[in-house]
Amino acid sequence: MRDKILDYIFVISILIFCFYYKYANNNIQKLNNKIMEQEYIIHENNITNNKLTLKNKVLEDIISENNIIDLKKKNQELEDIISKNNISNKILEKKNQKLEDIISKNNISNKILAQKNQELEDIIKKTNIIELKKKNKELEDLANKTNIINNKLTKKNKELEDIINKNNRNNNDLTKKNQELEDMVNKNNNNYNELRKQIKEQENIINISKDYKKIEYNPEFIGKKLEMFYDLIINIRSIRELSEKDKGWEIKWNKNINTTKEFIKDNKKLLKAGILGNGNIGKSFLLSRIFKEKIPSGFSVITEGLSIKINKERFVALLDSAGLQTPLLKNEEIKNDENEYELLYKDKSQTENFIQNLIMHFSDMLLIVVGKLTFNEQRLINKIKKELENQNSKKPIFIIHNLMNFHTIAQVEDHVNNTLLKSASFKLERVRDIKKSVKNEERYYLIENEKDFFIYHLIMAREMTEAGDYYNNYLYEFLEERFNEFPDRNSFYILDEIRNKFAEWSSEILEDPIKLENIKIKMENNVEKRIVYEAINNENIIPKIIPKACLSNEIGTIFYRSSGYEPPYYYYVEEKKYLVIVLEFPGIVEIEEVYADIDQNKVFIKGNKIDFLKKKINSTDNGIKLKEIKIKKNTMKFGKFNLVISYENEIKLSDETPIDDEEIPMGIRIFKFILARRRENKKNK
Repeated sequence: MRDKILDYIFVISILIFCFYYKYANNNIQKLNNKIMEQEYIIHENNITNNKLTLKNKVLEDIISENNIIDLKKKNQELEDIISKNNISNKILEKKNQKLEDIISKNNISNKILAQKNQELEDIIKKTNIIELKKKNKELEDLANKTNIINNKLTKKNKELEDIINKNNRNNNDLTKKNQELEDMVNKNNNNYNELRKQIKEQENIINISKDYKKIEYNPEFIGKKLEMFYDLIINIRSIRELSEKDKGWEIKWNKNINTTKEFIKDNKKLLKAGILGNGNIGKSFLLSRIFKEKIPSGFSVITEGLSIKINKERFVALLDSAGLQTPLLKNEEIKNDENEYELLYKDKSQTENFIQNLIMHFSDMLLIVVGKLTFNEQRLINKIKKELENQNSKKPIFIIHNLMNFHTIAQVEDHVNNTLLKSASFKLERVRDIKKSVKNEERYYLIENEKDFFIYHLIMAREMTEAGDYYNNYLYEFLEERFNEFPDRNSFYILDEIRNKFAEWSSEILEDPIKLENIKIKMENNVEKRIVYEAINNENIIPKIIPKACLSNEIGTIFYRSSGYEPPYYYYVEEKKYLVIVLEFPGIVEIEEVYADIDQNKVFIKGNKIDFLKKKINSTDNGIKLKEIKIKKNTMKFGKFNLVISYENEIKLSDETPIDDEEIPMGIRIFKFILARRRENKKNK
């Protein structure tokens, strides 16, 4: 058995050996074939290299032959040039030879001339020596005589010098005394001139005060009606008077009523210039100076309501008013009633604010007159800026700093540098007016860039003073040029516009908004005489007009607050699809109406907050009467409310009514309005 296994192993080993031998022979054969192929490739490469070397040699021979031919040509050209140069050199040598011959001839002639000159010099010397000897003798005699005279003169000069020295000493003493006297005289003259200046300044101040008193208390305006000077006056004394019987807002026309009405209605190139500012700050005075019109001004004259002056030559309508911060006058009909006095204060502030908004709305350009800048005036300017921003207005604004108590240029410049340019509410830059500036006088104005429009700041000083002469004429010319250059002009009929605007703004300024149909213009003899608030159709009783509180925050931004209950709220845009308004209603509240005015960008929410105590007593029969309950302290507010929520111009609503009204526990109410883009996308789908 063992032998068989060994035989099998031997046979298997022989087979394996044969297999590996055959495999190795095949690999060796493949390697030999590859070596042969590489040798063949190398042989072909050598043949190609030999061919290339032969071609290179042929090319080198051709290039060498060409180079030899070119060199021969160039050598021939050089030889020709050299032969030409040799010929020219020979010609030059001949010319040089001729020149040398000429020079030699000239040298001979020069030698002959030199000999002749020498002979002449010898002759001159002989003659001069004889004459000089004679002259020397004469000079010696004269010198002796002069020496004798000089000796005598020196003696006399010494005597004179002694006399002069004595006189100089005396003169020095006199000059010192004269200088002392001159110093005394100059001091006296300076003191005299200073006294004269002080006297003149006092006389000027006295004369100015007299002249200014004539302006302030101009007898031309005393005892005369203002409508004699203005073309139209809408005497808006009080918002509440609009609904009071036999009152309303009186309309006053001047004598030329028909021509004034036609000019206002038909003229399409009318520029409306409005002026704002506190009372007695110089608004009417400024307008009278700019347009050279008789406009009543001064502390003795109070402009009424909204007063309009038409300049027909320049096509300008001037909108003037009594101004802001005028005093609240006593009302004899009110007898120590706190609620009535509170209404008076609200009415006063709302009336001033309404007239101011009318002027801002109607005017194509605004003039704001301030005094020596105060914090309240900064708030006023900021309030006007905010109102114009809300209206998306880009009308130009001119702020006139009326420094009526400044007499000198130095006083004005100190105020400009230390107050106006450092003011926190302005970002002013001083701009040089190239047209008006001359060598000796620099003219400038101050400007602030407020987003898309410019605000100009100009100076006005006391009339008939150094500062007034320097600043005021420039101010009048500057404004007059801006008025003449203003491009955007149109016509308007202000009475209808006042009706429209009061009805439009009533939702903000009144506790209960009113309708345009209730505001009417009363006619007498075909002339508009009064704007009144009347009942229409079946309305027998006209509700009283009750203004909201007109307040402003620290920076002057106006906001309105109802005297009754007004719910707190906030709003936001949700997913660019909805305008969401969230209100807080603690207690019992009934919502009457919710709608949006898309054109005015406002949402109106009307409702009523009910007094829990009244409701409880009325709903039970326990015999308790409300009059019997004495409430000691009450800070809660109840009653009807009319909430007006203004939102940004960028937010556009598609519907006037909300799509969702959600009431959440804890007195939270949510209203949703669809945005315009959302609705358009729905339509497209």
